[in-house]
Amino acid sequence: MRFWPNKIFLSMAATVAVLVFGLAAANIAAAELWVAPDGSDESGDGSFDNPYGSIGIAVRSSAAGDTITLKPGIYECSDEVISLYNRVYLRSQYGPDSTTLSGADKNGVFLLDKKSAGCVIDGFNIVSARPAISAGDTKSLTVKNNRFEKCISESSGGAIYMIGSRADIFNNEFINDSSALSGGAIALVSSTADIYDNLFSGNRAANNGGAIYADGCNVNCYNNIFINNSATDPFYSHGGAIYMFGNHGESPYWVVQNNIFRGNRAQLGGGIAVAAFSSYIYNNLFYRNVAHNFGAGIFVEYNFDPYIYNNIFQNNNPDGMGLNDSPITHYNSNNYYNNTPYNGCSGCPPDSNDYYLDPDLADVFGGDYRLTDASGMINRGKTDLPNLLSFDFKGQDRSIAGAADIGPDEYADCTMSGDLVALSDTAGCAGLSISFTALNLKGYYDSLIWDFGDGGEAYNVLNPSHVYEDTGTFTVSLHMVTPCTTVVINRQNYIHIMSQPVPEFQADATRGCVPFTVNFENLTRGKGEQYLWNFGDATSSTDVNPAHTYETPGVYTVELMATNSCGEARVVKTGYINALMGVAADLSAGPRQGSAPLSVDFFDRSLYSPITWFWDFGDGFTALEQNPRHRYLTPGRFDVSLMCMNECADVPDTTTEIDYITVFGFTSGVYDIQFDKFNYRYDFFVDSLFGLFDRPVSFSASLPVAPSRGRARVSFGDSTANLFDSTFLSVSMTKDLPRGNYEVLLITTGSGGIPADTQTLQFSSQADSMIETTPLALDFGEVPEDSSRTLNLTVKSNVVFPDTFSLTVSDISVSPSVYNVGFPGSFVLDAVSRSRQIPVSFTPDAPGPVEGVLTIISDDPAYPQWTVALTGTGITERTPPVVDSTSPYSNEKEYAVTDSVTVYFSEPLDQESLKPGAVTITSLKTGATILGAIKYNAEKNLLSFQPEDGFGISDSIRIVLDGGIADLAGNTLDGDGDGTAEGSPLDDFILDFTTGLAVFPGDANNDGVVNEMDVLPIGVYWGISGETRRGNPDLWTRQAAKSWIPARAAYADCNGDGVVDGNDLAQVENYWGMSHEIEGAPIAFTVDELNEKAGNFERLNAYLQQMSLGARAEKIHGILEAYLAGQSNIENFTLGRNFPNPFNPITTIDFSIPRECHVTLEVYNVLGQTVKMLVDENLPQGYHSVTWDATDRNGNPVPTGVYFYRITADEFHMVRKMLLIR
Repeated sequence: MRFWPNKIFLSMAATVAVLVFGLAAANIAAAELWVAPDGSDESGDGSFDNPYGSIGIAVRSSAAGDTITLKPGIYECSDEVISLYNRVYLRSQYGPDSTTLSGADKNGVFLLDKKSAGCVIDGFNIVSARPAISAGDTKSLTVKNNRFEKCISESSGGAIYMIGSRADIFNNEFINDSSALSGGAIALVSSTADIYDNLFSGNRAANNGGAIYADGCNVNCYNNIFINNSATDPFYSHGGAIYMFGNHGESPYWVVQNNIFRGNRAQLGGGIAVAAFSSYIYNNLFYRNVAHNFGAGIFVEYNFDPYIYNNIFQNNNPDGMGLNDSPITHYNSNNYYNNTPYNGCSGCPPDSNDYYLDPDLADVFGGDYRLTDASGMINRGKTDLPNLLSFDFKGQDRSIAGAADIGPDEYADCTMSGDLVALSDTAGCAGLSISFTALNLKGYYDSLIWDFGDGGEAYNVLNPSHVYEDTGTFTVSLHMVTPCTTVVINRQNYIHIMSQPVPEFQADATRGCVPFTVNFENLTRGKGEQYLWNFGDATSSTDVNPAHTYETPGVYTVELMATNSCGEARVVKTGYINALMGVAADLSAGPRQGSAPLSVDFFDRSLYSPITWFWDFGDGFTALEQNPRHRYLTPGRFDVSLMCMNECADVPDTTTEIDYITVFGFTSGVYDIQFDKFNYRYDFFVDSLFGLFDRPVSFSASLPVAPSRGRARVSFGDSTANLFDSTFLSVSMTKDLPRGNYEVLLITTGSGGIPADTQTLQFSSQADSMIETTPLALDFGEVPEDSSRTLNLTVKSNVVFPDTFSLTVSDISVSPSVYNVGFPGSFVLDAVSRSRQIPVSFTPDAPGPVEGVLTIISDDPAYPQWTVALTGTGITERTPPVVDSTSPYSNEKEYAVTDSVTVYFSEPLDQESLKPGAVTITSLKTGATILGAIKYNAEKNLLSFQPEDGFGISDSIRIVLDGGIADLAGNTLDGDGDGTAEGSPLDDFILDFTTGLAVFPGDANNDGVVNEMDVLPIGVYWGISGETRRGNPDLWTRQAAKSWIPARAAYADCNGDGVVDGNDLAQVENYWGMSHEIEGAPIAFTVDELNEKAGNFERLNAYLQQMSLGARAEKIHGILEAYLAGQSNIENFTLGRNFPNPFNPITTIDFSIPRECHVTLEVYNVLGQTVKMLVDENLPQGYHSVTWDATDRNGNPVPTGVYFYRITADEFHMVRKMLLIR
């Protein structure tokens, strides 16, 4: 890989800046916040393990300089445009291949302003954004390592739009982005930008700048690849890749160098269109670009004079470069090859030093744009140019051999060979100086770097010398740096540096029984040539790793001396080897006599290193330490023994010293004990052991454990006594001292306050109880299960003197869990409060007796745990279930025909009681049972009924719940709510309600089909409003509706929005031709009714003409125009076919009369008998409609069959047939 020195320097500078910033940020606790697709904005804290769920929350939670890292996944940005501020560094965890930000073709992704200065956007795949980044007045922005794909702008800048801003944009990919105006990928206005190392592919702008559009800007654009970008306006598009328009800031305004322009298109300037001053366009490749007018590679607008040098124009169409009648003076050393039909520059100076050679690129078709060694572009470019970059497209030096090449790539011959050798010894002691030389160097190199293997280096010398101070084996390397590579010569393990040896050793065992053989391992560092061992027993060895046997017990020091040509050194390990035989026990101690208590230090004096010890001090105490300390508490003479052993002995060895320790002191002897319920007396005398007999002793006493309440008072007859004197100790107990056994310590102290003797005396308390309860036991009797009964327990204190003694109750508990106690917390019974009532409850969960216990914890001296027996019996509960609520409520009007019925009960039911017939649903209108699904939800105590086909319209419904329905305890339903279950029918629960209408969107006349006739009800009821329909009111299905005023106007509200208007016509269009089974009578109107609404129909027709209802609107127009033409045009009598036919139970019959006359319309059966007279009256001229509900003249339903209807009007007579199917 070739290195770009300038880029390396810039990168290092940036790194330093980041480090400096990092140090400053550390002072304000800069943090890293995490975001993940499965994170949470509510419960997340931004940590790695508990990330946020959105970028916006992370930014709002950030502090200045924080890093926000996104875990892999897809982030939808369709509902939020992310504002960046606080100098946040926004990055993906693993780069654009794993982390996608999607605008979902709805939104942009990032919105930046002046508060966004210093922000970084790093490593994302940003797709379908509108656009991805919008920046205004953002003075410092970095956009790097991203992929922008299919981003779109309705104006300019498909991926990035910047105005009044400053940005670094590098190492990004812009793929198939587009804008409706200019800058398919990037649009800059009054901004400054460095744009480098990016790929622009397939981007498109409708006007100018297929990839980049810049208006009044200062831009450095270098080392980018532009492929297949286009500006598509067919008449005046500029710059298939870049459109440079106007300037901003200070010169140079534009630097466009080392770029690849391939396959880009525009009307003018397939690659670049220039309309800006101070533009420096050097060393670019323009390949296969197309200008539909001219300037395939570069187009220069009139009156601009860019600097254009060292560029290659190859295979472009129709030319290489074109000028718009603009004089150009800064132009030279460009190469044109195979551009058609005009190979050169249209309008360039004729005396320019241009070339027309095959540039001999390595593999232009495959994307390798390097110059081959046969290229005529080598060293033919100009070098002394203003603002010429010092590096080429690959990052190597621009001028390698003194002159620049033409094109993005600078050719370099990087073949190099050679060798190295040391001119003096390659082995020696530390401080050795060695001379080296480079041999047979062939090729061109920029520099030589010697690496001597020990951290030392030398630069650009052929014969260096180096001093090796450290020991070791070293590889020497010579790095020959060429313009494009580094050739390395290695001499592996070439130098060997020694020091005087550093001796070290270890033994496989350092302790053992004689004869004891030890294997020594030589661990000497550095090269040793000779070794001398001294084993400490007057023997030695010169072996490298000797073995030696110790015959005599003892502790031995071992020494090793190592010698080489650099010197000698030795290591000594004192007492390293312990050669043993069986142990010989011995001991010593001090002091050996003194007054009690006497502390004595004991010492192990045994021979041959024992490893276990057992001491017996003669007073009943022992120890296992090697050198213990023991304290003698009682007077006397004591034997001391020590038993010990080591690994060389089969049995331990023991030594015993008789009367070894003498402890002086007094003793006290108890010879009589007297006691009653609350008092004890101990008579005792004084004796002396091994001490002086003329010194008095004193007495004291203490209780090792203090009682929980009450006290025991200790007193003496005499607190001092002489030898052989007698005295007594008495213990007096208070009446509330808790029952139990106690100890008192009788302490005898000699002269000078030295403790002489301590005896433990026993006494007992027989205190009376203070606590009482009333009653002594609680019996709750019979209680229904899941019910509760509470009794009071009285807790009281029975002490005679409550002012002196009080009783504290600290806890009250019960078991098992069916019992519960209302313990209020710790309380005290005293002179003010002698008793307390405690509520205790029993809540059985099953039938049967339950025994329990209540425990009272108190400071009662006799019974600190007082128990009360609890008894109770659970019985089956006897509360009957009732209905809590229903939907519909009782006697509700116009309940939705599509809804189910729900009934909530007060408690769970026995599902076996819900046998067939327990729930009946009946139509009071027809008397028929309504079929459907009855379900019971035990968790919710919910009974539901869903009719098979919904409820009928305008029906009266009765639901009866049988009084025999029972709960889990067998209690039957209390249907009338009087608190008593009396069975069926007295406690049947009855729910009555009526139903509303059923409509189909679009069938405004309820005739079963959606067609042009549905416009008539819309016109008649135009502007009427009523109750809206629920759910999706415009969905083609049977929908519940409530009656309007008039009731049938609800059918005309086709879209269910609560008003009859032009929007309802859209549903007629949507569902044209759809049909359904009719419920209720179709809607028909008389001529008078239609004439009365003539104004509505005119408004409706005008509204219809403004709508786009397609071809079906013609039929609607036709019926409206026929109606609006006037009913007076009717010339003939007509009798229409009934609709629907067959029918059940309602059908509609239409007829027309051309003049006012008497009309009869009757229905008769196949026997000729009149069933019902539908019309018998004078009617005006016009269209008329009448419905028959399949009933006779008495209102009784007629059976299924064939019927006839006949009209008589003046001389007109006509008969038609219809079929009723029930």
